[in-house]
Amino acid sequence: MTSRRPLKVGFQTFGCRSNHADTIELQAALVERGALPCRAEDEADVYVINSCTVTDQADKDVLREVRKLRRRRPGARIVLTGCMASLEDGTAFDHDQVDAVVGAGRREEVLRAVEDPNWEQQDEDPALVSLDTLAKSRSKRPSKRGPSWRSISLDGEFPPALQGPGESLGGVRLRSRYHLRIQEGCENSCTFCIIPQTRGRLSSRAVVDLLDDLERLRELGYGEVVLTGTHIGGYGEDFGSSLTELLQAVERRRPVERIRLSSIDPNDISHALLEVLSGSELFCEHLHVCVQAFSDPILKKMNRKYRMTEVCSLISDIRSLWPGCTLGTDVICGFPGETRDSVDEQIELFDELGFAYVHVFPYSERSDTAAARLADSVDVAERRKRAARWRAVGSRAKRRCMSRLVGKELEFVIEQTEEVAEIVSFSGTSREFMPLAATVSADAAKNFRCGQTLKVRALELNEGEEHIRCELLNQESSA
Repeated sequence: MTSRRPLKVGFQTFGCRSNHADTIELQAALVERGALPCRAEDEADVYVINSCTVTDQADKDVLREVRKLRRRRPGARIVLTGCMASLEDGTAFDHDQVDAVVGAGRREEVLRAVEDPNWEQQDEDPALVSLDTLAKSRSKRPSKRGPSWRSISLDGEFPPALQGPGESLGGVRLRSRYHLRIQEGCENSCTFCIIPQTRGRLSSRAVVDLLDDLERLRELGYGEVVLTGTHIGGYGEDFGSSLTELLQAVERRRPVERIRLSSIDPNDISHALLEVLSGSELFCEHLHVCVQAFSDPILKKMNRKYRMTEVCSLISDIRSLWPGCTLGTDVICGFPGETRDSVDEQIELFDELGFAYVHVFPYSERSDTAAARLADSVDVAERRKRAARWRAVGSRAKRRCMSRLVGKELEFVIEQTEEVAEIVSFSGTSREFMPLAATVSADAAKNFRCGQTLKVRALELNEGEEHIRCELLNQESSA
């Protein structure tokens, strides 16, 4: 009697860390059910597209992937989930190349759609949002009668099938740094963003559950955990707590070796939060502060909750309380109303504030957002030019930061390994969020593993290389 071949499920994930967290949960759940997750590039029976809809271009990218999969695997089924699937605007629903559409956060429905070729939606999907309704009743905060779902990775027990860093979950290799979702949803109303409508109102996980998950991740061998979410600065607002209180609880328990925060808005970084972060070696010396624009007129048009005076004051506080902290940021360039003179002024201020890197996003319209209706649109070609300029500025800033680390004793988590001629190169991310690499003999490398933290001395930063070369310091290895 021949055994039944396991269902092979390919995954393609677009967008933010929240989507990637959901994907890992789905893959783990499928492993528990006997299926075999794999990459979208592999031959599979079913493909799950976890979509992003942050811009119109994001929608186009998702649909392009759907068409590519349909051409390559015409007999396979395609299940669309994620934020794009949650917008009931016809973009996905009228696309005859998608076999099933399940709104974001509906784990069991996604699993049923994957496993059952005859799956049909049996009830109204609470994750679906009508854009017609949004256009008529758009307010500054998501409606309390809005989506009542919670993201896949926000509910349920920690997946038993989850493996350690660098190990395989089915046919998918897991990352060495784990991104743990602490909250979902956003109640800001940035004019360029539709995510508050697709991800729902702010909802946070209980502190005790997060502490349990962190201890489980330590047992699995994760040396670093990144706390992530749609709007982590709003953590706990839904039950009278705060991100500061969560980090205090984490620091008391110390369930893992090191903790990093993902992106956080300037107005969410309080003096009390900085005191907690700077007062414990548990927390990585790194903050990614989402400034988005270094110009008050643009920040106002974006409906951000701060101005540059507050950002400058915050950076000063960080330098005083936490002098070893590396600072990164995001910039949306070419936003409506931005002038060339404004770009010059923003870059000058960016350099003055001493940011170590910048993630650059040319502005891309998203239908049914307030920004899409703003006057003084910047030509798309000009947006690209400004983005290229910002990236060059960011590259120089990063090299300056990396140069300052040469000669210092650092730590990094092993994320990648590469063997050439009996020499193994380990590479990964330092506490300061800078790329490091160190080499050992192939024989010695057997005593180390992905996810392990290495203590090193930074030796040199060579021209054209994107990491600092390091030497290992004496330390205990781990087989």
